[in-house]
Amino acid sequence: MDEKIVKFIKSQHILTLGVNGENGAYLCSCFYAFIEPNLIIVAFGDESYHAKVVQNDNRVFINIALQTKILGKIQGLQASAIISKSQALEHKDAYISRFTYARLMRLNIYTIRLKWLKFTDNTLGFGKKIELNLD
Repeated sequence: MDEKIVKFIKSQHILTLGVNGENGAYLCSCFYAFIEPNLIIVAFGDESYHAKVVQNDNRVFINIALQTKILGKIQGLQASAIISKSQALEHKDAYISRFTYARLMRLNIYTIRLKWLKFTDNTLGFGKKIELNLD
């Protein structure tokens, strides 16, 4: 993956997760950790709406955006991915190393494997986009 994209993903800590349930699209915000080359780790409760939806449809969509009002600094990532629950210790450790308070919580860890992404980076020129298929 392009180093500019990796650097951007690592520099942020909250993503918007989109799922598609019976009642249509649903969005939520999640803290995340990143494991190169294309794995994002999130945690949420099994009783949450999005946890229930991904049991039936593991396709998810994410957005990570730099919060700025300066046009020349806008950066953002849109992606489609596959989500799955994980019991792997390395995934839990990656999440806890980024959010140490999480070790005090009962965590349900999920991995989001990026499949396609589009990275907008105005620091490279207005509207500059990098698009990647990661399959």
